[in-house]
Amino acid sequence: MITTQTIKLKKPATYDNLWIENQLAEYNVVRWAIIDVTETELILTVSIQK
Repeated sequence: MITTQTIKLKKPATYDNLWIENQLAEYNVVRWAIIDVTETELILTVSIQK
C-alpha cells in the first residue's frame, strides 16, 4: 500500500536533492516533492510504500 504524507524539514543554509533524500532515508519513499519553502522549513509531500 502506498500512502501520502506531508513532512516538514528544518531548512539548512544550502540543500539539494541528495540532502533531502538522505533526510527521508528512514522512510520507504517512492516519490517526493517540495510543496512550500519558508524561511525556516522545507515542506514536502511524500509517497511512502507500506
